[in-house]
Amino acid sequence: AAVFEGRPPAAADGLPPPPRLATGFSGGAFGWADADGAPLELRCGLTLRNRLCKAATSEHLGTPRTNDATPRLVRLYERWGAGGFGLIITGNVMVCRCALEAPRNVVVDAATDGAAVAAWAAAARRRGAVAIAQLSHPGRQSPVAASWRRPRSCSSRSFRLGGVGPQLHRTPVTMTTQEVDDLIKAFGRAARIAVRSGFDGVQVHAAHGYLLSQFLGASNDRNDAYGSRTRVLVDVCRACRAAIGPDQILSVKVNASDFDGAHDDAARLRTVLEILDDDPLVRLDLAEVSGLSLIHISEPTRRYAISYAV
Repeated sequence: AAVFEGRPPAAADGLPPPPRLATGFSGGAFGWADADGAPLELRCGLTLRNRLCKAATSEHLGTPRTNDATPRLVRLYERWGAGGFGLIITGNVMVCRCALEAPRNVVVDAATDGAAVAAWAAAARRRGAVAIAQLSHPGRQSPVAASWRRPRSCSSRSFRLGGVGPQLHRTPVTMTTQEVDDLIKAFGRAARIAVRSGFDGVQVHAAHGYLLSQFLGASNDRNDAYGSRTRVLVDVCRACRAAIGPDQILSVKVNASDFDGAHDDAARLRTVLEILDDDPLVRLDLAEVSGLSLIHISEPTRRYAISYAV
């Protein structure tokens, strides 16, 4: 992620011009400045028309029963698509319908309404933006209101959100090796469907305390092959690249800090990104570094995240 600079575009037909945003870190959005945005060619061969990115948000605009994209979601991305962004990243697409971050997340799997996903992708790309789908699994951060079964995670370490009672998040079940294998396949399957439906690629969400972030952090005390903290993320990224091919965008989102005091955050972040960048089966195009965690965010961490993002 970076602070991209560019001038607000002229109003699109029938739509007001986008708001002028403040330049700088805001936990998920970066803003306009007065300089023209330069195009950016990515490793996969695609070129962003400028360096302004609509970062991911969790819209909760899927259908309540089938978790498909809705006309409201399509209209929202039509507006964002008219905003002059070089890159649009969708919010929180779930790869498993038995593990949701919120009740109305969109899920992309074998049961997904492909026409609805295609309409969503077309809306985001209609005015010339490149659009990628953010793929995610919440792990232990799947609340009671969103998922019927107990959440799965890399271990049974519980999660508690400050100021919220324990009833919101249940103690997770440790994933079996087979479940981890199935998770990796689920990310690859979702990536394939997203690209076939019209998206220009995918972003793998490994930040904000979600499942892939749990594997990267101190919660991962496994004694099998997936006890190697970068193993699952690397395998997920490899599966996504194999699914989408060499000519589509593969991005990853990671935290600047795990907030657990167990790591040298700078060294950990550098190691994760270098492993992904050097892997010939991953061929990473973009990395987004976030300073946000569902558990904790502080002003020193906010400043710390900026130093890595810029």
